[in-house]
Amino acid sequence: MLDRSRRAAAIVVVLALLVGACSSSGSEDASQETFCTDAQNFVTDDSVTRASNFSQAFFAEVENRLSALAEAAPEDIRPDVEALRQGFVDSDEIFAEFNYDITDPALVPALDRIDQASMLEATENIETYLETECGLVAPDPSADQAPVDEQQVADIMAAFGIERELAECINRELGDVANIDSEELTPELMTTEVCGTSLLGMLNGTG
Repeated sequence: MLDRSRRAAAIVVVLALLVGACSSSGSEDASQETFCTDAQNFVTDDSVTRASNFSQAFFAEVENRLSALAEAAPEDIRPDVEALRQGFVDSDEIFAEFNYDITDPALVPALDRIDQASMLEATENIETYLETECGLVAPDPSADQAPVDEQQVADIMAAFGIERELAECINRELGDVANIDSEELTPELMTTEVCGTSLLGMLNGTG
């Protein structure tokens, strides 16, 4: 179940590997410095890390920004930027088939058509480049994580039939959702993207 939820947020995953990675440029080369700066502006933008923002306008904006990144990228990293860009193009085509509705249960299997392995490899290569060539170090994503309530995590795992890692993420983001009052389960809360899925998605087995 956890793996399927990650498919629905494949784009978010590859971006999350880079979020916060850039803070300054250690290169004197102008094109490399431009690339590092543009990459920082792109990957630290909250709008490109949330599946709930996926729309036609979102993908058009991402295409414009990745095109600029590809143009500014040094030759040795440009193929990876282009691979990531192509992944977004392919994703846009699939999301468009479902009118950008991330709650559509048919979306998850359709996302298997994306070459996610290439996107992940490209992201890892870009991350390595930012560290080695730009002098930037990606932060530990777990360093600032809030503690979880062990009983609440167990209740969430049982209530939704999910694995511990996802249950911990849900607990950090939403609290004790396994024992939430019915009047608080609004349609907005049920469909809000969280941890690469949603409460509705987990309940109906598509998340």
